[in-house]
Amino acid sequence: MAIDEVETHGTCRLVGGWLSRVRRGLPPEASGDVTQWRTRVARGPSDVPRGGGRFEVGSVRPSGETGTATWGVRWAVNPGVELRTWRARRRLSLRALASRVSCDYGYLGKIENGKANLTQGMAVACDQALGANGALIRAWKTAQGSVRPAQLPAAPALLLGRENELAALAAGLRSRDTGSPRVAAIDGAAGVGKTALALRLAHDISHQYVDGHLYADFGGFAPPEKAASAGKVLMSFLTAMGATLVPDTAVERASLYRSLLIERNTLIVLDNVNDLDDVEQLMPASPGCAVLVTSRRALPSLVARHNATRVVVRPLSEDKSIELMSIVIGNDRAEAAGEAMAMLARRCGHLPLALALAAEQIAMYPNRPVVELVDEMIDDEDRLRAWGNTNLREVLSWSYRNLSPDAALLFQVFSQHRDSHLSVAAAAALAGVPALQVRRLLHQLASLHLVEIDSDQVIRLHEVVRAYGRDLATAVDAEEQRIWPPPTVA
Repeated sequence: MAIDEVETHGTCRLVGGWLSRVRRGLPPEASGDVTQWRTRVARGPSDVPRGGGRFEVGSVRPSGETGTATWGVRWAVNPGVELRTWRARRRLSLRALASRVSCDYGYLGKIENGKANLTQGMAVACDQALGANGALIRAWKTAQGSVRPAQLPAAPALLLGRENELAALAAGLRSRDTGSPRVAAIDGAAGVGKTALALRLAHDISHQYVDGHLYADFGGFAPPEKAASAGKVLMSFLTAMGATLVPDTAVERASLYRSLLIERNTLIVLDNVNDLDDVEQLMPASPGCAVLVTSRRALPSLVARHNATRVVVRPLSEDKSIELMSIVIGNDRAEAAGEAMAMLARRCGHLPLALALAAEQIAMYPNRPVVELVDEMIDDEDRLRAWGNTNLREVLSWSYRNLSPDAALLFQVFSQHRDSHLSVAAAAALAGVPALQVRRLLHQLASLHLVEIDSDQVIRLHEVVRAYGRDLATAVDAEEQRIWPPPTVA
């Protein structure tokens, strides 16, 4: 709970016996802070709230700040008292409210008098019937005890060459008075390190989100059976936040999800997203929350709708590529290999995933010269197939599977071109179709980061991606027929 939440829930002046009681409730390390937070809390109302409830004392860090936590006090109202207060505001009798929420009015009376517990389902129903804007849901949640989700996977131990991207994303997620959650979007090619970047950032700023961290991998470019729907992710998030009753429909789950996040400072990481609709269903309303999205598909609409900070992750520089492989195989072997390391980095397209896989192959043969191993790996088929059932080939196939049949064929044609770059006009001539049609198909390829189009309208393919496309084209020729990808994954 942040200091600014104290006044929202009601406070009192900590004097006399109250100060002694609160002091006894603090851990030893907080005793020196009593005078400081006593002054800050005393700015609120001096009257103790009437009715059932309790004062909660805990460690807090004001939203957006870093450093040592301070201590604060807030009044946690009894759910029954909160229900009675809202019913009185709406000038409804127990019978009238019971009729609206389809329950016995005697049961509601018991809840208000503290003789029955307010359940999650009844809190949601009464909150909607009374227009309480989530107050009853928060009262129910407070009564259950604080649930602080911590779903972030481990951060990568090594992240090279991403200092500028980290700084841009962190700046975009800093507190802003927009009245809306802060949003950042990361997109880039398969294997470029989007998830690693997102997790590193999430752990770096996690201390700013005192109400917890939610994480979901949508597997958006995986086959349908491996992908997660927004409804499934909402169920996971609601359970992590302490919900004991999860609604059946995605719409109802999204409503409850937003209600539970009101006035919360929670970090939400949505990884490997394919469909923008999934992001919209999981977008909280609380300005204290932040949402970090990664996708292989460009998501410019997030910028338009939510003022998101967008960062496109590019392949590593040659120096950083060699440094990454050197860490895996050892500096001595890398230095002895000389130019072979730079050649291998270029053939891997400077993609961190490909570089790591290549370095692991070299590390498996500590007694063989690196130059000899690199020569073997230069062959396209060896590089893609010798890595076995690697996730490199799989992640590239996930992007390919999302192409239309015409775009998939164009990708194969581009991959067989002798150069790694060509103009739009040359691409149209190579494919034998009008330039306008090629531009439309190029938009598909670029949105999935299978190709890059620079400001001069030059199309570029990284070596690893080209090798994958040539492998597909070879398979087509071997069967003497066109092989189209399955329908686009919804």
